[in-house]
Amino acid sequence: MKLSFGASGRTMSLFATLVALLNLFSLATAYTYVRHGADPSVMQVNGTYYSVESAAGGIWVRAANSLTGLGASNVQRVNVWSDTSNRGEVWAPEIVKDNGRTWILFSAGVAKNHRMYAISADQPLGPYTADSKINLPDDQWAIDGTMFNYGGQRWFVWSGWADTSGVDQNLYICRMSTPVQSTG
Repeated sequence: MKLSFGASGRTMSLFATLVALLNLFSLATAYTYVRHGADPSVMQVNGTYYSVESAAGGIWVRAANSLTGLGASNVQRVNVWSDTSNRGEVWAPEIVKDNGRTWILFSAGVAKNHRMYAISADQPLGPYTADSKINLPDDQWAIDGTMFNYGGQRWFVWSGWADTSGVDQNLYICRMSTPVQSTG
């Protein structure tokens, strides 16, 4: 399903606008403090902040007691996955919790062969499972994916192409039966 925002989708209440601005400020603050890798993502679990980033052909997780602590020179930084299968460029890891497990969702590949993958662990610092390809409808180029639960249903959202031309990039959403298997 493509997501689009028409004229009716552009109106926002003052409260919703303020919430959106605060979220952007938080993300900008987190990005400022995560400085050693590309495409950081941050989550907080029980008072600890965890960030994930791609760097040097792998995925790294940091842990700190504050957002500013994520950028400290002595922050705990753990390599949780390395591209031992030579998948190619590793982009945009996203760290999320689902049913008590920590999941890192990321894109890997070269050119039109970028696909979404997932690793999981009992704790944010690992150890993580081997990577699994996320089975998305149409198996096309996919990047910047994230997973969430809404109304008792797991969903996955990503940016991708409808075909191999790479002309139009769209946002897609689908239901998932597991973190790596779509239901349609």
